[in-house]
Amino acid sequence: MMGGKGSGGARVGSGPARQVGSTRWRQEQRRRREAAGADAPLVPDAPLVVDKPAGLSAAEVAVWDRLAPHALAAKTLTPATAEAFAFGCYMVVLERELRATRPGGPDHRMLLIRVEAFNARFRLAPMGKEMPQVEEPKDDFAEFDQPLTLVKGAKD
Repeated sequence: MMGGKGSGGARVGSGPARQVGSTRWRQEQRRRREAAGADAPLVPDAPLVVDKPAGLSAAEVAVWDRLAPHALAAKTLTPATAEAFAFGCYMVVLERELRATRPGGPDHRMLLIRVEAFNARFRLAPMGKEMPQVEEPKDDFAEFDQPLTLVKGAKD
């Protein structure tokens, strides 16, 4: 039997896993954030504009117009989630139509479950508790990110 537990062999990236919190791991995370532009300053309180997808019916547009401000305030409606939000609006309209024609049937109950999932996904329904705010982890090495300027003959 070749190798032992933790032996990665000669494959690229197969060595031992880096320890979370190690200096090397923090440096790699910092490089990844910088490469992704995560350190770029954000514009505070900039209103996010999400366009309605094309093809919505008048009833779906009415649901969108009523619920979108709440989802935008909860920061759950973004350009990336607009299609899912539009599908949720469609489900709300479909549930209302089914409730008017055949309330209480198995199809209606299934739609109610989907509408509740839509409300929960976009934080449109009361949760009964406050949502925790996720804070960015403090970078213990941020002070070392600044370049050093060495002046010949300078004394401390």
